[in-house]
Amino acid sequence: MTTAFKTVQDALVTLLQTPAIVAGAVRAGRALPLPEGVASDIAVSLEALTGQAIALTGAPQDWGVTYAIAMRARGSASVDAMAAVDPIFETVYARVATGAAPAGVQGWVLQPRVLMDVEEADTPVARMALFLDVRLRTQPGSLALAA
Repeated sequence: MTTAFKTVQDALVTLLQTPAIVAGAVRAGRALPLPEGVASDIAVSLEALTGQAIALTGAPQDWGVTYAIAMRARGSASVDAMAAVDPIFETVYARVATGAAPAGVQGWVLQPRVLMDVEEADTPVARMALFLDVRLRTQPGSLALAA
């Protein structure tokens, strides 16, 4: 069995993989350094989840879940790192904003909250993170996504 949270995370990864947006991988839930020689990548992670209070009577559980979509791009001597990540951010935003929510998801809300930072190294790496709020329901007594 796969939890509802992993099901939605996998759907986001799939949405961002095809067609390709970045030179590197689109990963789920992994905070790894951007490998040397890789220009860009995307990581989709589960940031927070909150269940609504329910009476323990076999009722389905409603959840509010926040996913982060972190985009990274490597700059160079001639390209500013923020300029390198900007087109990736624009494409990810458009893909998520126009993408269909996975089956069973009750709400799919793109938050206009973005975090940005730049790591200085041999080549600077810019990171932008976009947040997606999802409302979903799990089956009674289970963490599987309710249909």
